[in-house]
Parts: sequence; C-alpha cells; structure tokens
Amino acid sequence: MKNQFTWIGKEVDRPDGLAKARGETRYMTDLNMPGMLWGKVLWSQEPHARIISISTQEAEKIPGVVVVLTAQDIPGCNRCGIAVQDRPVLCEDKVRFLGDAVALVAARDMETAEKACQAIRVEYDPLPPVSDAETAVNQAGEPVHEGGNVFCHQEIKLGDMEKAFEEAEIIVKEVYTTSRQMPGFLETEGGVGVPGEDGSLTIYCGSQAAHRDQEQIAAVMGMPREKIRVISSPLGGGFGGKDDTTVEIFLALLAWATSKPVKMVLTREESIRMGIKRHPMKIYMETGATRDGIILGHRVKIYADTGAYLSLGRSITYLTMEHSTGCYGIPNIHLEGYCVYTNNSVAGACRGFGVNQAIFAMESQMDILAKELKLDPLEIRKKNCLRFGERHPIGQRIQGSIGALATLEALEKTELWQKRENKKENPQRPWNKRGVGIALALKSVGFGLGLPEQGRARLTILSPDSFEVATSFEDMGQGNETTFRLLAAEAIGCRPENIQVVIGDSTATVNSGVTSASRATYLAGQAILNGVRKLQKELQKMSGTEEDISVYNLVSKLGDKGIGMTVEGIWDPPRSDVELPNIVGLPHPVFSY
Repeated sequence: MKNQFTWIGKEVDRPDGLAKARGETRYMTDLNMPGMLWGKVLWSQEPHARIISISTQEAEKIPGVVVVLTAQDIPGCNRCGIAVQDRPVLCEDKVRFLGDAVALVAARDMETAEKACQAIRVEYDPLPPVSDAETAVNQAGEPVHEGGNVFCHQEIKLGDMEKAFEEAEIIVKEVYTTSRQMPGFLETEGGVGVPGEDGSLTIYCGSQAAHRDQEQIAAVMGMPREKIRVISSPLGGGFGGKDDTTVEIFLALLAWATSKPVKMVLTREESIRMGIKRHPMKIYMETGATRDGIILGHRVKIYADTGAYLSLGRSITYLTMEHSTGCYGIPNIHLEGYCVYTNNSVAGACRGFGVNQAIFAMESQMDILAKELKLDPLEIRKKNCLRFGERHPIGQRIQGSIGALATLEALEKTELWQKRENKKENPQRPWNKRGVGIALALKSVGFGLGLPEQGRARLTILSPDSFEVATSFEDMGQGNETTFRLLAAEAIGCRPENIQVVIGDSTATVNSGVTSASRATYLAGQAILNGVRKLQKELQKMSGTEEDISVYNLVSKLGDKGIGMTVEGIWDPPRSDVELPNIVGLPHPVFSY
C-alpha cells in the first residue's frame, strides 16, 4: 500500500542533527556558570561495612574548600530510589557497595575538591561481603539489608508440569549465566546545580526522568516540588542508565549549602563505580518436548543480582520471568524468580530490561532441543511460535502484534539460510570461523504490571506559522524530537520546521513519566494526535465552521485570533484482558504487551 502521509516515513533532517554533528550542542556537562564551584563525592572504601565515625575537620581547613556535607547535613529525607527508597543519599551507618556516597565536597576548583575528599577520615567495621545472588538466598551472616537478601520471590504456575514431563520424549536441562554490563554512554553522569534568589533550585543534569528527579530531589531537600526545576536534555546517552537519579541530588545539596552554582562531572572510573548495570542472572531451564519438537512443559528458575539497592530490580525480574518462554506457546509452565540484594554494583534499567537475559537462555535451549532431536532449528521454532490472538503462556492474549512466524517464513526463503552450510566454508583467513545462527525475540512495550501509564502533550499556537509541542519524553539519541515533530506536522497540516519541540524540562513540559520501556512514540504520539483534535475543535468553534479543515488552515483563516491557544492532549492506553491468579508474590495482576 502506498504511503499516504506527507511527512511520516519520509527522509527529513533531524532538528538536533547538524549541531551535534558540528560539536556545537551544549550538554549538561558542558555548562559553566559565573562564580561556579566544583563538587566531588567521597565514595565508600569498603563493599560492606558499618560506619564507626566520619571526620571532616581536616578537609574543611583546606584553603578553597567551601563546604563538606555528610548525612547529618541533609535537610529532608536521606533516602532515594525509584520503586523503593532503600538507598541513602549519603551513608550514615552502613555502606553496601563501593559506589556508596559517604560525603560531598564543594570547592573553588576540582583539584581542591579532590584533595578535600582525600582528607576526610572514615572509620569502618568491615562485614563479610555478599557476592553471589544464588548463594545469598540462604546465606548466613550479616545481610545486605535488615529484611534479608531476598527482596522478592515470585512464581508463575500454569498447567500440569508433572504430567507434561511424564509425556515428554526428551527433556533438556541447562544452566545459563549472563554477565554484568554497563551502558557506556559518552557523557558520564554530571551537570550543574544553580540556586535561585527565591530559594529555588535549578538542576541541569542529563536524565531520562526530569519529573521523577524533581520529586526525589524535593523529598531529600525538604522543599516543595515547585521549588525544584530539572532540565534533563540534551543528554549524551542513557540506555536505561540515567533512569535512576545519578548526581542530581548531590548537585542540589551542594548548591543549596553554598548558595552558589556547583558543577560535578564523574570520571569514567567513578561512573563505572556507581553507575547502573544490567542485571547479572543465573537461569536454570528444564524443557520437555515430543519427538517431533512440540514443547509440552517448561520449568525456569531465575536468580537476578540487583546489587546493593533495588532500583528497578523487581520489575526487571518480573519481565525476565515473563519472557523466559520466548516467542513460544507452551501449555505447562513453572516460572520462578528471585530478586536478590548483594554487595555488588547496583543493577537497574538497561536496554532490554531483563528480556535479553531470558531470550539468550530460551533461544539457546531451542538450539539444544533441535540438535538433540535432529530437527532443523528453524522448523522447531515454527512449530512452537506464538501467533497473533493466541494467549501467551502466562495467560494474556497477544492483542498488539507478533511477527515471529512471518519472520521465520521470510528468513527461510533467504539465500543466507538456504546456503548456510556453504557460508561456513572458505573463510578469508584460516583462523577465522564462520557460523549462521537463528534466534527469535519479542519485547513488551510500556510498563505493564497494571502501573499507571498515560501519554500527555501540551500544544500551543505560537503564530500562524509556528506551533509548540511539549512533552516530558527526553531524546537520548533515539530520535524522539524528530518523531514528535513529524507527528505534529502531519496532524496539524504544516511543515516540520513549523513545529518547535520542547522536551526534558520539568517546568516547561507536562509529565508523561520517564523515557523508558520503548513507549515514547506510542504514548506521546497518541497524546499529540488527541491534542491536535482538541485544537481543531476549538478553532472550528472560533471560526464558526464545522468543515473538516486542518489546524494549520484554520489558524491561517483566523489570523491573530488563535495565537496563544494552548491545549493538552491525553491518551490512556488500553489494558490487558486477563487476570493471573496463579502468580505468587506479585503486587499487580497483569503483564502487558
């Protein structure tokens, strides 16, 4: 079918492209302010220890040091965290990993701030570290947190596993381990905190969640949210690693304590030390199938190492469980997941959000099944893959899209697959090895889990030839700004250059939540379209016409009368149709596609 759109699907220049290509874009870590101080963090020197004492006197005497802060100086709540506030901003009685912050320093320059950090004396009482998630479940001794090392344990049981394994003609049992990884964004965590004369604070810091950062900063500072402004864009990469707060709260504390702008930029070593990682997991899989490759039952046990603090570990463990059946319809399942505290680096959102680990394990399992049964790895996948409208093994119906079978059928026709054995031969260099493999993956869109999810966008008529679209979804390089611009231009009936997009500012945008879960186009796009429909109705009333005329033409017809009009577009996505009573330990009833 021919593309009927004017702009969607067409090649256009990215509004941020030229400045980025020329190196002209000013990121948050590029900013400098008059009279600016430099901030540094004193990190824990122990992975697990009680704090006996902290002495800052020597550091405070160093010329050029303006302030040294510890936990006792925090004016509000000394806790932060996305789902559970389990992480101290500055540790007061215990450290749980080497990326814990113990003190903050603001000084006239970076060198002096570093010197002051070295002069702070911390006495520790070391504790045995908890280093392995599976072992930590039943480990004796001092737990990472008072409630124990297991933050949560969930099970999903559907069907009759015992009968399925009795009827299976082959059972494959394997253990898969995945490593700790870090999103290596070019711009390390950093920014500038600026105090206002009215007692407000403006925090410039690359982030995926300006509005949530605003909320967390306000709680730590003991201030109303409206006194905090977070400007989070542009940011030099995120991939989930800037979903949590990074240095935003540190900047706020130092700017508040000194009444001066304070800049902080983590070194790469510091970024690796404290930054969010992908969850390392250990996944046990046991899969039973018939001789012709039909999967009858699937048992999975997952140990997810969430590190010293939860971050989004609970939700990630849920999603790994949900995707541990891959793209396949399996009638009998027993899925079990442990989200475990350790004294390792904090693990949280990282591109894929727990799905990567599950798909790696499940697709490896499918290859082993195919090999053991002497079946074509593509054919065994075709026999088992989910179709549109079917129910996923944990119960919800596939209501959106799933192209697993179509993908396999297209792959089957390619020369690469048909002549794959030939492709393995005659490498250019004798020490090279060639392989042709196949793997299927699916990924849910949006939060799911029954969590609140709403798209919001504010549209304003700036002039007969200029419109503003404001929404909270930051652009980490994935092209949100371009996407929103094209959607608005298409709906309004103007050219893309007539659209100004405002993103990444807690004051200037409406809150649609964080930039994550592959949902920005889905949510903000629908909200923009609903906003344009609202504009059209208001303009039709003003012009006294019911004719279906584009917003752009209506504005042109009204002249100056429509200028300044602002509407908010809202979109609530539909929910899943299924309840899952057999899930043990889940606070919400459904997952979502």
